[in-house]
Amino acid sequence: MNDNEVLPFREVYKCFWERYNTELSHFWQRAVFLGTFLALAYTGYGALCVKAFDIQQPLDWNLFHLVMCGIACLGMFLSALWVLMAKGSKAWYEYYEAAIGALNDRMPIVRGNDNRTEVFHAEEVAALNIHRCPEFATHWKRLAHDESYFSCAAGPFSTSKCVVFLGIFSLSIWLVLVAMHGSALLFGRGETMGFVRAYAPELAFVLIGITIAVIFFWLRQLLSSGVLSEFSKSV
Repeated sequence: MNDNEVLPFREVYKCFWERYNTELSHFWQRAVFLGTFLALAYTGYGALCVKAFDIQQPLDWNLFHLVMCGIACLGMFLSALWVLMAKGSKAWYEYYEAAIGALNDRMPIVRGNDNRTEVFHAEEVAALNIHRCPEFATHWKRLAHDESYFSCAAGPFSTSKCVVFLGIFSLSIWLVLVAMHGSALLFGRGETMGFVRAYAPELAFVLIGITIAVIFFWLRQLLSSGVLSEFSKSV
């Protein structure tokens, strides 16, 4: 193609859609790939925790927490990699999504069937912008949409944000575990166990309270889909 040749609008639009679909499929493939390694890290951590409660073969306190710190650091690394991968992949497919939206807004309508100038017919333009039609809004309103956890209706949430948050949540867990095992190494067995026995109920209630607050007052807002939420409001 020479410098003066311009790609037909149809080809540009098709190219962006192909790249969008490819990046979206890669997003889920990468999540599954890293998820396997994260699952192995959690499995190893759990196996050592079970071993720690084996009364017949008690583990050395310092060695146990040192190994656990190592596994937790590996989990932190994998979780951080998960977050960066998911955010980067999400940014790329949203880039193509924005490009497709921009092309929709600037899409020319060409009537006739001249191959040199053919872009899109009026009917094709209407199909690609179906969400702007009042008839579509009418049918959309008939569908049930609910943000409640206790409803089977569809909700305006972003699955890609859920994947990113899963990595952030995993990273937070490993950070807490590193702090716990590091503190156990620093203060020793006696003082650590004494603290746990003294404040176990309070720690449990704080953990439960934070979990409930996150689930019911923060998580739905964090993981809501901007496009679906705005569209639901507009119709």
